[in-house]
Amino acid sequence: MWFTRLAINRPILICMALLAIGVLGLRAYSLLPAELNPRADIPILMITTVFPGANSVKVESQVTKPLEDAVGTTPGVKEVSSSSQANVSVVSVEFQVGQNLEVALSDVRSRIDTVRSQLPEEASYPIVAKLDINARPILQLGIGSKSLSLRELRGLVDNTLRPRLERVGGVAAVQVVGGVPREIQVE
Repeated sequence: MWFTRLAINRPILICMALLAIGVLGLRAYSLLPAELNPRADIPILMITTVFPGANSVKVESQVTKPLEDAVGTTPGVKEVSSSSQANVSVVSVEFQVGQNLEVALSDVRSRIDTVRSQLPEEASYPIVAKLDINARPILQLGIGSKSLSLRELRGLVDNTLRPRLERVGGVAAVQVVGGVPREIQVE
């Protein structure tokens, strides 16, 4: 009731307070940083193990399961999921938000070292990598030609376009996908 009474008795005070809030809001809005692609760090580690010549059932039982059991007890783990396919095992370890990923990375590697002797000898050493969504490609180009064959077009992209793009400042990597790459067979 006191606020209503104040608003009726002193309307200029209320108008000035609302004007001050509006000005401060506009000032704060102008200082807000705006980015097209804001940096986002997702605490996820991917463990990839190649097991040549093994089917998905063998990969699941001999590689994926021991790795899941080992890394599942790491402090700060939120969820462990995996995918077992023929010749390859991928284990995804998601940590709590705010978890120091460098510490988690070293913990996961040490836990993998403890179960390495249980993995088959044919399996490669598990590769642990941070999932970095900030490293996704910024630009993708599609190139086609009616006058050049796929092999000639791939050669043009590999020998001319790719080196030019790699020299541009700020370009981390250029990856060429598709076409028919040049192949030399020695018999």
